[in-house]
Parts: sequence; structure tokens; C-alpha cells
Amino acid sequence: MLPTIEPGIKRWEPFSRGHVHDFLFLNVDRSQNIQYDQNRFTCHDVDFTLRLHSAGLLVCKFNNFSVMKKQIAIGGYRTFIIKTKMTDVSTSVGPSQYICAPDSKHLFLASPAQLLLEKYLQHTSQKLFPLSTKNYTHPVLSVDCYLNLGPEVTVCFVSSRPHCVNINTAGLLFSGLLLCFPDTFVTSGFLKKFTFLKGTAADIKKQENAALKTIRCTSNL
Repeated sequence: MLPTIEPGIKRWEPFSRGHVHDFLFLNVDRSQNIQYDQNRFTCHDVDFTLRLHSAGLLVCKFNNFSVMKKQIAIGGYRTFIIKTKMTDVSTSVGPSQYICAPDSKHLFLASPAQLLLEKYLQHTSQKLFPLSTKNYTHPVLSVDCYLNLGPEVTVCFVSSRPHCVNINTAGLLFSGLLLCFPDTFVTSGFLKKFTFLKGTAADIKKQENAALKTIRCTSNL
């Protein structure tokens, strides 16, 4: 027998719709076709749940859940100390130095390229996408991959795959475009579905010759 709920008192629900992070229970049978990016160092859980949602799968979170977690002192991206390969020279390397132009004179860093890219975008996004800084009405459009652009830049995630579930972007004016290893479904016809401000900044990341290549341009769409 269910307990009686008095008028005006909201009934407590064990689950609710919403994105989850840090700790996931997966229905392996339903999610086996959703690609999990094993090369990511940060926000891989958020990126994965966004892919699940875009595929039309139900994502729920526990509203009240207790678990004991073993503390592991090593492992994860925090164990990577971003430093130069010249260990005998003590050099402070800031996030703005994590990415450089091809064939430029630059310090070689002893850290994974993917980690450097994620940290670079997180700390320099305000310079990369100035029209999106503290401007929630003109977000950055991120296609097929979610990356953390810091607390002051709003990101709108969409999937390019056919029959995917995306939010309604009608009426939105995007002030940035982020393509990080985009799917083959990302074509000029797909991007024409979205409206961009004049002077929109576009960042494209792709794999080339076992290295990360960055293409940055400004569009007058």
C-alpha cells in the first residue's frame, strides 16, 4: 500500500531525467553501439552521456544514492605533470604554451597531446571565443564531442549522426564552432543548418600523422 501524500507536498522520486557524471551504471546491451572515447582525460563522462542522449537512450540519475569508494592515490590525468622534456631545466609552462603553430620554435612538453589540448581549451577559451564569453545567448557549437571550455563560455552540443536526438537550435545565434575529431557526417550541408554570427571563430582538431593538428579560422557567415 502506497503512503498517502498530503496536498502541497511534493512526492520524492528515486530517479529523475538528467545527465550524470563521475559514476555510471551502464546497460551494456543498449549502449554497446555508443562510442566511448578512451583517449580523453577530462569530462569523458559528460561527453559519453551526451552521446547516449543523442542516440535516443534514456539517461537517469539517482536522487539519493550512497556508495563507498576506494581512495586511489595514483592514476588519472592528475598524475601528469606538464613539464618540458629537458628535465634538467626548471621551466614554468603556462596553458597558453600548450599549443603552438607548426614548425615554430617551441618547448617540447613531456605530456600526452590530448591532455595538452583539453587543458589549453579549458584555460584559453575566452581568448579563442570572445563573443561567447559571459554571453549565454550566443554559445559555442560543439559537434560530436564535448570539451570543457571553462565556466564562462557556454557550449551547445549536437550530434551529426543520422536519426540522432538534438535540442532545438532554432533562433540561436552561435558565436563559435568547435570540431574536435568530427564524424564523417559533418559536411557543409550539415553546418548550414545552424546560424552563426559574423566573425564566428572556428576551431578544428584532427588527427594527422600520429599528431594533433589544429586549424583555427574566423568565418564571416
